Amino acid sequence: MAVQPFEVVEVDGRKVATNGAVTLTVLDDIAGAARVFRRRAIKGMSMAPSGEMALPLLNGLAGELLADLSMPAHVLAQRLAEIAERVQPKQPEPVEWAVAEIDGVRVYFDGANVVVTRADLQP
Repeated sequence: MAVQPFEVVEVDGRKVATNGAVTLTVLDDIAGAARVFRRRAIKGMSMAPSGEMALPLLNGLAGELLADLSMPAHVLAQRLAEIAERVQPKQPEPVEWAVAEIDGVRVYFDGANVVVTRADLQP
């Protein structure tokens, strides 16, 4: 699913972040004390090399095989498929949040979820 970027504007004294489908609005009674901005990131860009990720998983499986040499072939095949799935590179995923900050309290909004906190979160 493609992320729709938020645009941050001021409309009649209100601070607004919208992506055309959803809108975050800070009303004009507190807009002067508020800040509205975006947080953007690309998730999945910094995966470790496949070999580095696979080796501990394969070593664990080898230990299980030594402990149970009668492991059925279909179970072994399933476990190897699970390892292959875990080390398969994932497509990078863009993430974008609209953020409203008022007196140190931040409202993070991604179009479906809202998080309210004083913490400085990153996507």
